Amino acid sequence: MLALLISVGMGCGGCPEGSSAGDDGLCYLDGDDTGAAETDTDTDTDTDTGEDTDTPTSVAALGGGTHSMDAFDIVEIATASGDQLSRPMDMAFSTERPDELWIVDQTDDAIVIVFDALSDARTSGYYSGSEASHWLAQPSGIAFGDPGYVATSHESLGWAEGTQRDPATEMGPSLWPTDLELFDGGRPSHLDMVHDSALSGGIAWERENIYWVHDGYKGSLTRYDFAEPHEPGGTYHDDATVHRYLQGEVGYVAGVAAHLAFDSSTDILYAADPANSRIIALDTDTGEDGGDIPISDGGMPSGFTGDVPPPHGNDLLDKHYVIDADWWTVDLEAPLEAPAGLELHDGLLFVTDNTTATVYAFGTDGTLVDWLETGLAPGSLMGMAFDSEGRLYLADAGEARIIRLDLR
Repeated sequence: MLALLISVGMGCGGCPEGSSAGDDGLCYLDGDDTGAAETDTDTDTDTDTGEDTDTPTSVAALGGGTHSMDAFDIVEIATASGDQLSRPMDMAFSTERPDELWIVDQTDDAIVIVFDALSDARTSGYYSGSEASHWLAQPSGIAFGDPGYVATSHESLGWAEGTQRDPATEMGPSLWPTDLELFDGGRPSHLDMVHDSALSGGIAWERENIYWVHDGYKGSLTRYDFAEPHEPGGTYHDDATVHRYLQGEVGYVAGVAAHLAFDSSTDILYAADPANSRIIALDTDTGEDGGDIPISDGGMPSGFTGDVPPPHGNDLLDKHYVIDADWWTVDLEAPLEAPAGLELHDGLLFVTDNTTATVYAFGTDGTLVDWLETGLAPGSLMGMAFDSEGRLYLADAGEARIIRLDLR
């Protein structure tokens, strides 16, 4: 069997020293056959090492086992001075226009879009429209869905601190158009919003208009089906459904991302839990209806009477607890302190640690494949993304910038 060195795209830097590119686009240790991988009919591990040599041992996007930023040229893709960034938390490449990078900027209730992000001729646009302080309040995560749609999560209570809690304004995820002739980052262009997840740290797309959100206020992972979006700037939100999982099991750390990744091949949701220094895995095909979520737990404001719901009507949605779902803490081979960013890429779980400023690559079983010590200030490292060439982009909230790692 061939000794596989790297399993993810090499980007522009080629293979590391001591390896060569094979016909299949992977890198192999020098001395091995560099053609396409042979078919192995023996399911046992190799007898000489006791290990399966199909297991990747390093990742090009993290430096190919060097664990050092010296392996890269650091390219600043967006900055405070050039692109009005203040505190970037997450980013994602458009699934319709792969060279277009959307960045959620928490402090300014804004989205910065970098055009031609893969080239040196990139430009950017700043979007924070009318009433962005509600519809795009303190964004923490972003996820593209079906063509035409993108959604955001928000680390905001929604109501002013010190005032009576009003679930009609409680924060929740927002749905937006990807059409730049419509999108403005404010009320006029939003397509839906569901008020049920305050202090949210991240969001992931499942299918159709269904998204998963980290709910820091209720300590849960919550599934939202926006159902049929309304017209841009509309107000009808009553057709959505909400299913709340693991309430009380998930932690929250103020100002730290808690991103999610949904594996559509297994229907497993992975979630960063920085408060508990772990990655959670939830089998979304399991669980039983735990009953309606009562008014006292995310419903109408105290003292409300009458048949007319509060503004927006979101407190009368179809909301349910889900109980007895199968979930577990992923048994990671390297300890995490405050996992924040999370991406499922090329079959590996990439995790940023907000405390140690380290980026890890794990197998979904927790096997440690590679890691990179970025040297960024503690508390700076948030979300990440990969471009179509396999290069890694990191959100550096401390320096208010997005950087790309170009392998030398």
